[in-house]
Amino acid sequence: MNTLGHHYIADEVATFRRPEPSQEFAIGAMLPHLAQAAGTELDYASLEGELLEGVQLHHATHPAFYDTEEYKHLWDVVGHSFANFGRLDLVQVGIEAQLDGWIIEENSPTIDSFRRSLSLLKEDYPRIGQFGQNVLALTTFLEDFAHKGVPAYLQSPKAVANLLIHQHGMRASRQLPAMLEATQSEVRAMAVTLLGSVISRMPF
Repeated sequence: MNTLGHHYIADEVATFRRPEPSQEFAIGAMLPHLAQAAGTELDYASLEGELLEGVQLHHATHPAFYDTEEYKHLWDVVGHSFANFGRLDLVQVGIEAQLDGWIIEENSPTIDSFRRSLSLLKEDYPRIGQFGQNVLALTTFLEDFAHKGVPAYLQSPKAVANLLIHQHGMRASRQLPAMLEATQSEVRAMAVTLLGSVISRMPF
């Protein structure tokens, strides 16, 4: 599951915990991916409060996500298409990028909440960054991440194709966007039930 997907899950889980979504809880749910992208590790011993609870949610989300029947079905569908390009290693990337695109287009509350989390990062990234073992690397990355905003490029098959080609080395082809458009339809048709299944498995 990608960073934006973790934010979506955190917001949904938070509705069972309190009236308003907690931005620190949502940032905590994204933090392991952000630390990984920064090339550092989290200092788990110093995490506390809602950041720690969000990190715990993050680690509970991954096995729940990959174990759903919906994800397994999508892996088969998307994998069948990706096999024609010889890149089954990118099936997960394709599913998660297209799921992010659905969240961006269909879930304005999540995007509004995501923007509030970015604002908090901009205001307080040195404090949040202190929970990384390489504080400088994580803090610098968090500052950069906060200024980039919502990854709107994930909304179209052509844009996802560019992501796969330029960031993951997939072979360029005129058929690739059409293939992604077909798989995108399948991912978006199952997005609600997939994410609902993940949320129902959360131990919170």
